[in-house]
Amino acid sequence: MLQRILSGEANCANLIQCIYNVNEFELRVYKILTEMNGAKTEELAERVGRNKSTVYRALQKLISCGLVYRETKTIDRGGYFYVYRAFPAQKVKQDMNQCAQDMYRNIRESLERADNLF
Repeated sequence: MLQRILSGEANCANLIQCIYNVNEFELRVYKILTEMNGAKTEELAERVGRNKSTVYRALQKLISCGLVYRETKTIDRGGYFYVYRAFPAQKVKQDMNQCAQDMYRNIRESLERADNLF
């Protein structure tokens, strides 16, 4: 993946996978959420054809990466449920740009501190 990025052959999905360390399924869940105006775990599970626990794990990973957030919705007769939403593409793009700048700075600083390459 890194070689593809360094050679300039990477697409946006490759960059997201590399920067956020998400797999293809997690990326698929994220893409579906960008198309929907929020969804419950059950709705996503049906859409991707996987069980709720698998989708839930993917959502937790996406939340920890900062690609998805969840809202708590209350039920009038008691109880609650979660609706998951993807952060807007523009925010993700800005975050990825900042990450790339930070990575470049860190690499440059590490090279400056290196006495010998081998």
